[in-house]
Amino acid sequence: MNLSKPQRIYYRIAGHLFCIEGEDVFFIQRYLLSAKPFMVEDIINEQPLFVLKIGENIPDWYHESLPDWHVETLYTFDGETDDCAFARYDNGYLFRMDSREENDSVLMIKENGSSVFYSNFSPYKKYAFSNLSFLLWVVYGLATVSLRSVSIHASTIFYNNKAVLFLGESGTGKSTHTRLWVKHIPGTNILNDDSPIVKIENNQVNAFGSMWSGKLACYKNESYPIAAMVRIRQAAFNKIHHLDVIQALGAVFPSCPTLFAYDSLLSDFICNTISTIIESVPIYILDCLPEKESAFLSFTTIFKE
Repeated sequence: MNLSKPQRIYYRIAGHLFCIEGEDVFFIQRYLLSAKPFMVEDIINEQPLFVLKIGENIPDWYHESLPDWHVETLYTFDGETDDCAFARYDNGYLFRMDSREENDSVLMIKENGSSVFYSNFSPYKKYAFSNLSFLLWVVYGLATVSLRSVSIHASTIFYNNKAVLFLGESGTGKSTHTRLWVKHIPGTNILNDDSPIVKIENNQVNAFGSMWSGKLACYKNESYPIAAMVRIRQAAFNKIHHLDVIQALGAVFPSCPTLFAYDSLLSDFICNTISTIIESVPIYILDCLPEKESAFLSFTTIFKE
């Protein structure tokens, strides 16, 4: 019988403290380098918002008979190496990543009313650690969505202590545009290149760096008030215009976690957060070419004197 005490490592992203718990969990520190800037030590008298327990034995609802669970798959999608599914059951939520490369499936279960997430992920099994990173993104999103926090698919810069989020579908040029800012507008830096956390606190909308930054290793534990959000569209010209409330909602919502959009409770939380965001943050549409003139256009519009 293994009586070793589970270990914990703590992280804080966008002010939300959480921990990973399990045997030999510190093995994760060696490989999950994107989380290192957010690690917290010497936790005293503070309870984490949620706990992810790894190395757990979890029933596989795809391959075991669990009629009392009443599993309803809400959303399926293709990851880089896995087929992913987000589901609801009578007692809470389920998430899975099924490898297309004959690796073990990663499973997660979260019961309603509980702050504990359970997963069979083990640092010793044959996984890419990107699986753990994405699992954490899902778990973090579920745990914080009711707290006026949301992950936004965006490439984000900061300039003069203000953040600007560039939104858009994959391949539309978000990262290209932020690099044009960095190259041509002195004082510009990238905060996050894929999934910053937007959080409303003290009547202010802030953008936070996170451990999820896509292909660019940009894991900054920093935050800035948001000056604007800009949805990018490829075009043969450069033009920017401000959106009204209805248009702004349509511009921002598609950049929120898609897998949560198919659950009415989670979707309502996201819509409430977006509604507050667009009340205080200007939202724009930028039709543009991948050239420095488009960067100057968005810059002068947002930070006009």
